[in-house]
Amino acid sequence: PNVPVATQYNNFMSSVDLSTQDLIPVIDIEEKGRKPSKQICDSLDKFSSMVLAQWGTLPIIYTHQRFYNYLLQRSFDNHILWIARYGAYKFKLTPSLEDKRQCTIWQYSNRGIVEGIEGYVDLNTLYEDTKITDIMLKRRFKKESARVE
Repeated sequence: PNVPVATQYNNFMSSVDLSTQDLIPVIDIEEKGRKPSKQICDSLDKFSSMVLAQWGTLPIIYTHQRFYNYLLQRSFDNHILWIARYGAYKFKLTPSLEDKRQCTIWQYSNRGIVEGIEGYVDLNTLYEDTKITDIMLKRRFKKESARVE
């Protein structure tokens, strides 16, 4: 929350090869630091606008259930949501968003075990009837001054 939006966006763009991306970009927002809630939402909106201008789509918002309910609900209705809510997958206790939205992706654990990977990994599932094509990037973003399709 303490890094300017333009700096974060430039860092993001310097780390990503636009021509190789398959999924819609994701912004991870999980804390607000000492910033006022409105300032955090304004910064997220500005970053989203920058992604939209470059990529032709709004980013997916990744956050945990509590942070969404506390700060983001009713503010980013046009964004796809990726919500972290752990420890409940086997009981089907899906994320509970106070504004009654449904997430598209549910991260249900950060303690998964995958053969060949040392340490824990995050475990995610597409929510209900979501298909992978629902979160795939449409090839209509700007690259330098050229248009990539």
